Amino acid sequence: MDADRPVKPYSEVESEWIKQEISERDFDDDDDRDFVDTLVYFEKMILEGPSGFASGMAWGNARNSHPDIYDRLQKELRPEKFAERKQRETQASQLEKKETETQEPDSQNAREEWQQISEKKNS
Repeated sequence: MDADRPVKPYSEVESEWIKQEISERDFDDDDDRDFVDTLVYFEKMILEGPSGFASGMAWGNARNSHPDIYDRLQKELRPEKFAERKQRETQASQLEKKETETQEPDSQNAREEWQQISEKKNS
């Protein structure tokens, strides 16, 4: 984030959490300003989305780097989108688990297969 100005004016912030953070932090403390500006950036991206490829890549990186911030703000600002995303993530996780279970051989079966091949080769 640019240290001199946030991505949108603080007076336009919609999130109650961000407003609370602003009220509890020191404007002259660089770490406090950086944190609040990160929150403001997340709010802007959640509400407006990225403007192009490069900003989309940056936004994806930010979301992956701070999933807790993303979850909290999306849940507050766009609860329907948050619920949809969480449902997709759960479904994807269940599908991945199912695929992994069907692809991984049972360890006992794998041991028996190994031994059978070894016995045939040594005979």
